[in-house]
Amino acid sequence: MDTNRLNQLRSLVREVGRELVVLWPGRSNRPLSIRNKKDDTPVTEADDFAHRVLAGGIHDLFPEDVVLSEEGNPEYSEDQLERNTWIMDPLDGTRCFIRGGNDFSILIGRVLGGVCNFGIMYFPALGLFVEAKLGGGAFVNGVRISSSTCADIKTARYFSRPRSLGNLSGNVEENFVTSRALLAAARGEVDLGLFRFDKFSPHDFAAPSVVLKEAGALMINESGEDFNFIPGSSPKALVVGSRNLCHQSIQRLQFSSR
Repeated sequence: MDTNRLNQLRSLVREVGRELVVLWPGRSNRPLSIRNKKDDTPVTEADDFAHRVLAGGIHDLFPEDVVLSEEGNPEYSEDQLERNTWIMDPLDGTRCFIRGGNDFSILIGRVLGGVCNFGIMYFPALGLFVEAKLGGGAFVNGVRISSSTCADIKTARYFSRPRSLGNLSGNVEENFVTSRALLAAARGEVDLGLFRFDKFSPHDFAAPSVVLKEAGALMINESGEDFNFIPGSSPKALVVGSRNLCHQSIQRLQFSSR
């Protein structure tokens, strides 16, 4: 990706983030238009705005690539494995956004061959701009980040969703939006992250996957395999953190047998 297009992409994401903050009930008293999707999850005019501007902007910048948005054409198929595919959630944490919480974000990941090679996570209300490139490190507001090196699951600080996954050492901040929890693992704010899925959405995990990898954390499924975005794969669970902690947690919680 050339520097000029990268800078334009960064500017585009920041611009959309500024507009989301204007619409955000945590700062605005303006009524927010909300409707429910077919799966009964909420979507707002802010989601629609972010999708429209980001999908159009990325298509203009990278016309040779595929753009998949959770609010647009979310399906990812095998014929896209050989092309760069942008998998994005234009507004992650919609429920948080609606209630005025500040953990909502923009997630954009570029995937090739099932592996995310570039990602941006932007939390406009928190002022956190996260970027990572495969082989190039992970950065928050230009400062390189590293994940935890904790190796003892008995003392690990962790996040789990749902909480019923068990109590390894006491949960940390269970109300985090998923993307914020993944950033916490990448920055070493927590040592381990545990997630179980009823339905897996790659839009929530594409960008965080390269951020975590470049911060030094593992990101594996319930079978202990490296996480990827091969079409049709549907993991039951996701574990992020240091190698020792990830494999210890899989053995303790027995994800694959549930």
